[in-house]
Amino acid sequence: MDEWSRVDQGNVLTAAVSFGGALHLVRAENNSTTRRLTWDSYEVPKAATWRDLLNPDDLDWRRLGFARFSSGKPVVSPVRVVTRGKPAAMLGAVPRRQVAPWLFTRPYRAISIPYWAMIALTGTPSFAWIFRAIRRSSRRRRGLCGGCGYDLRATNERCPECGEMVPRRRRESIGNTEGN
Repeated sequence: MDEWSRVDQGNVLTAAVSFGGALHLVRAENNSTTRRLTWDSYEVPKAATWRDLLNPDDLDWRRLGFARFSSGKPVVSPVRVVTRGKPAAMLGAVPRRQVAPWLFTRPYRAISIPYWAMIALTGTPSFAWIFRAIRRSSRRRRGLCGGCGYDLRATNERCPECGEMVPRRRRESIGNTEGN
């Protein structure tokens, strides 16, 4: 788990945490003393899930890997219920998180953004550019205009359809075949 975090002068922690296939953006109040932006890396048990990082009771909604968590007021000390001299349950106890409990002092808000969404958002323009480059190259190898696909066998300078310049190599090869 990697974490970028800082605590401002109002003891509010803001953090970006990379964990469990998602980026978790956290804002937690009532935190420790002021500190500048720092990066930390932590060893996490292999079997840990987002439930070990964020309290499932604080889940506001979760869809397609996106999630929002928020807690209300700070939790009061748990009340111990005793039956026949043995502790039976804890009322008001918050489930203990195994991963980074210091990030979620109450009240807090957190948003989880899955990596697949970030890749889809940033990768779509790249895939479109690669597709267009392959299509242009394929057209040019077949003697067609790279932009519109018009047949350029009889053209020397520009595509009569879209006005795109014929590549220099193509013009030279057309000139050499005409002389024979």
